[in-house]
Amino acid sequence: MIATFEKINMKIESHPKDIEELTALKDYMTGVPNEIEKLQKDIKETLNIYAILDIFNYKFNDDEDYGRKWKVFGSPLDTVSRIDK
Repeated sequence: MIATFEKINMKIESHPKDIEELTALKDYMTGVPNEIEKLQKDIKETLNIYAILDIFNYKFNDDEDYGRKWKVFGSPLDTVSRIDK
């Protein structure tokens, strides 16, 4: 799921070479909120899994694994913020 948001963000931050690419990028950015809405179910499921792990006091081997929870949580807002820029 994080990879999906990274792919979207890379496309949003790409630099169009001509007016056609700019128009295509604007059209793409217009559809991103719908794509994020489709991902909401997966985001909720992922966060539920992390909540279950928290209930059982599961300890992650490194901070990077635990940081993924917050990356999943914050990715929609991060992506929308990039569009606003």
